[in-house]
Amino acid sequence: MFKPRTRLIHPGLAINEELAKCSPYARILFPALWCIADREGRLENSPNKIKLFTLPFDDVDIMPLIQELSKAGFLVVYAIDSKEFIQINNWLKYQKIHPHEMQSVIPCNDMSLQVTPKVTNVTQCRVTSTSNSNSTSTSTSNSTSTLVPAKPKPKTEGTETTQIKEYFRYKYQDRYSVDYDFKSAKDGQAIKALLNTYGFEKLKEIVDSFFDTKIKFILDKGHSWGMLRSMTTQIIAEKGNSGGSNGQYGKTGKVTL
Repeated sequence: MFKPRTRLIHPGLAINEELAKCSPYARILFPALWCIADREGRLENSPNKIKLFTLPFDDVDIMPLIQELSKAGFLVVYAIDSKEFIQINNWLKYQKIHPHEMQSVIPCNDMSLQVTPKVTNVTQCRVTSTSNSNSTSTSTSNSTSTLVPAKPKPKTEGTETTQIKEYFRYKYQDRYSVDYDFKSAKDGQAIKALLNTYGFEKLKEIVDSFFDTKIKFILDKGHSWGMLRSMTTQIIAEKGNSGGSNGQYGKTGKVTL
């Protein structure tokens, strides 16, 4: 499944002399691969899908670039049960992985099965969207299908409390690829209190702002419901909204239970 991931770029990348010896397209591809690798720095070696999510608008073959990066020592291509995978070297040295990111489903590299990437005639993928997506592929087929799965839609039935819970789960799953579990009755009480203060639509906007926030404390600690409840004031201040609960944010911005 291909899913966007945000990764860190080390400032040393630009002045890496070994990477500088690679072709310009290989130098662009290398950090782009980080965004489609899983938490262990692995992805399946599927040329069409890699191209779709890294260099979709350039008339260039991906496999020669993979081979070039492999020869330069930046990644390893290996095979397990006739399927080829890529392992990005020194992955955890330069990446800080969020604790809630989905676990890798790709087997680790057995060096005895290391292979040389094959340069094949790859059918070029064409896309009309400018969306930057990233994830791991599950096939080495030369199919030009995008195979981008639709995101699950949040449920719209039930009470407003239930709908807010489902919407929060939807946003959490979209970010971390795992389900969120509301663990206590206090969470339900907090949702009701926030609904009374802001109303249904505005509380949904607060949830959106919570998952889009740049507040470092939230990004470091993770997007739990308790975090949203305790940081409501800061979230609203960041968004820059104020006003009453009749369709606008309340004055206090924080609900104490």
